[in-house]
Amino acid sequence: MQTIAWIRIDERLIHGQVATAWVRTVNATRIVVVDDDASHNEMQIEMLKAARPTGVKLSVLPIRVAIRNLMGEKYADDRVFILVKSVDTLTALWQGGWKFDSVNIGNRSVKPDSEPLKRTFNVTKSDVQQFCDLLDGGVKFDTRMVPNEKPQDFEKLIGSVFQ
Repeated sequence: MQTIAWIRIDERLIHGQVATAWVRTVNATRIVVVDDDASHNEMQIEMLKAARPTGVKLSVLPIRVAIRNLMGEKYADDRVFILVKSVDTLTALWQGGWKFDSVNIGNRSVKPDSEPLKRTFNVTKSDVQQFCDLLDGGVKFDTRMVPNEKPQDFEKLIGSVFQ
């Protein structure tokens, strides 16, 4: 049976914090990047391969393939670290039938019509609704940028935006 070591929303995907802190902390043996655009962009795939830690396997998948692989336990011998750029992707995974218990909030830059949820994570009204739907489904959210940071109360954070 595959083990999901960590799920993180971070629009930067694989970068220093992920490669040096999170992957080691959760002992991941495979990173699965779930992103429709990245999965069809050879240059981005090559950059992700270059950024992954030595000895860690990498899969860059469109959402539908990720759902099939994760539900089919394709990574049975791995501790899987899943990276997505947005809550839209998490929602698509959930609605596609692949359920998960918890998600780490990483980084998301300012977007049109967004408000800061945290200093490093901005959300739109649509994002807030999707986060609330996932919360209602039982998903827990961890708000740390790095493993040694103290998490903030996500429900309080999400309730403070767009009031």
